[in-house]
Amino acid sequence: MTRMRETDTTAGTLRLPVPFFDLLMVLLVCFLVFVSPVRPDGVATRSIDIPAARGGGAVTSQDFLAVTPHRNSDGWLFEIADNGRRLTAEALGQHVRPTGRKVVVVAPAATSLQDFIDVQTALSAHAIPFGLAVKNKETKP
Repeated sequence: MTRMRETDTTAGTLRLPVPFFDLLMVLLVCFLVFVSPVRPDGVATRSIDIPAARGGGAVTSQDFLAVTPHRNSDGWLFEIADNGRRLTAEALGQHVRPTGRKVVVVAPAATSLQDFIDVQTALSAHAIPFGLAVKNKETKP
């Protein structure tokens, strides 16, 4: 007479560790958070179109004013690329409004997101529309 062994109850199953409905809800939340745009209520957003062309185009360098942001103890100073002057956000706004030029913030590729938000806040506080240009290489003087 042979004796039957008890089967091991720790064998794996094909059941998912969480219900399938929970997985669907996680995917839905991920879709809503990461894919769909979220715009705060009451905040108008605008974009500035900067055409990129390799040849002669209608846009000249006279239409834009390139500035490099520098942090100081009081906030931000913006260095004008043409002459090297450093202006506060308020003075920069007074400088570009009469000429109608668009400000382009030239930032190094390693600029942190928080620094960009701080620069954006400083310029937006003085109603200065701006675009962003990211340096793809650091040049040594």
